[in-house]
Amino acid sequence: MTQKPTGWNDPVVDIAARTVTIVSPVTFGEDIEGEDGETTTVETSGTVVLTGYSSDGVAASASLFVSVTSTVDLEGPANCYLVNKPAKNYRFDVRHTGNGASTIEPASLAVVWQSKSGLIEYLRLTDDGKASFYIDADEDDDTRIAQGNALIGAYDASDNLLWSWHVWAADYDPEAADGTVVFNGQEMMTRNLGALDNDNSTTDRILASYGTYYQWGRKEPFIGPNTYSAGSGSSATMYNGSGGRVTLETVAASAETGTAAYAL
Repeated sequence: MTQKPTGWNDPVVDIAARTVTIVSPVTFGEDIEGEDGETTTVETSGTVVLTGYSSDGVAASASLFVSVTSTVDLEGPANCYLVNKPAKNYRFDVRHTGNGASTIEPASLAVVWQSKSGLIEYLRLTDDGKASFYIDADEDDDTRIAQGNALIGAYDASDNLLWSWHVWAADYDPEAADGTVVFNGQEMMTRNLGALDNDNSTTDRILASYGTYYQWGRKEPFIGPNTYSAGSGSSATMYNGSGGRVTLETVAASAETGTAAYAL
């Protein structure tokens, strides 16, 4: 073992059973003294790195993320889910599309795009047909969620996209006392869909307030611009689930492509 979270037990490796067991601390947030005499804080999550050697001396390593966290079940069928709790595991049903009237049987899930590399972590399809994924806390404030937008896709066994869902991670709760406004008698959110802010005091905050873009006839969001002066910029950077860059492709308008059926 070359790395583990502070305060966690050393992993127990059973080569015959091909298992690795690591026990978490009972309490977290306490300061402990390490072997080097330095004081550190017991961590709720982290990465375990194991290094082994083959019979001919070739080294190989593997990493395992471990965490003590709770799971938030996102109830009801929807095309977009707002998540706002940091360092949580989230789940939603991927066997139903749109309003839930139609059903699908996905063979796999993948991040189509995300606005921040590593925003959606440990995405998997559970045995009961749920998308399960983890979103960490903000790097500078562990009381806030790491903000961003992502599109999760469900695929069949031939890798054809069946449906997709927008995950909107924001430090925003529309159920809070100041989470909505009333306009012309209608209650509305205080920000655009996909927005990570609702302020115009700086250019960075203006940019974060734009939210996601939409093409007519489509439920899928597109990432916003890379500058607050949207007319003179291009799309912001997008990433796939492995951290690689994702780019938009355009097609010429025609009788076939200029339809809602093609867009969907």
